Parts: sequence; structure tokens; C-alpha cells
Amino acid sequence: MKLLLPCAELIATFSVVNNRLMQDRSRYFGWTVAATLLLEAVTILLRFGAKLESTRDTASVIAPFTFGFRIHHSYIGFVVFVIGLALADRRPRWGYWLTMAGLSLFFSDMVHHFVVLWFVTGSPQFDLVYPSNVVSGQG
Repeated sequence: MKLLLPCAELIATFSVVNNRLMQDRSRYFGWTVAATLLLEAVTILLRFGAKLESTRDTASVIAPFTFGFRIHHSYIGFVVFVIGLALADRRPRWGYWLTMAGLSLFFSDMVHHFVVLWFVTGSPQFDLVYPSNVVSGQG
């Protein structure tokens, strides 16, 4: 039962965000979609324009700090979203913008992996861990 309490509080906080800040839902939705598309455009530019790949180009630096686990920007987006919900009651503007930014990060990563990469490369490339040779320093 104690595990359900934080979930109930999170839902209650989200209802505060809904009631106070999302009266103009189309504006909130528009900002979220615009930020998602902007983030995805930057991601596509880096991936296909600059030919950068996370596994190949950043893993040797990042993997040792994350114990070999990949940190997708959807994970960061989820954390930012939850922080926004937590701040919504005390700092409504911060809550509004952080929930929007968190959703944008999350959806940008989902679109990138499960739409763009899957369509272009034939694989979503949503790896949860880096290759073992990169983690061990042999990559």
C-alpha cells in the first residue's frame, strides 16, 4: 500500500498541472509538438548530417560512467517530466515548462528510434547497453 501512495501523489500533482496550467491545452500541445520536432530535427542532423552514432562516437567516454548502460534522451525526458510534475504545485510555470520539455525529450527519442531509424536503417537501434568491447575499453 505504501508503494501506491507516491503514485497517487503524482496523479494528484498532475491534476493540479491540468487544472491550473493546461486550460489552454492546444497551446501546451503545440509547444510540446514544436519542441519535439525541433529536438528530432537536431538529432537527425547529428545522426545523418554529421554522421554521428552514439554507440560508435560517444560510448568510449560515456559507457564507463553508466556501467555500460545506454542513456537515451527519453530517460532524461521522463525524469524532467516527473520533476515538472513535482514542482507544479509550488512553481506552476516551472512545472509547465519542465513537463513540456520532458515530454518533448521523451517523444523525440521515441520518434527517432521507432520511426526514423527503423524506417531508414531497418532497425530501431534502441540498445539498452553498449557493446561489451566498448565498455571494456577495447572499442
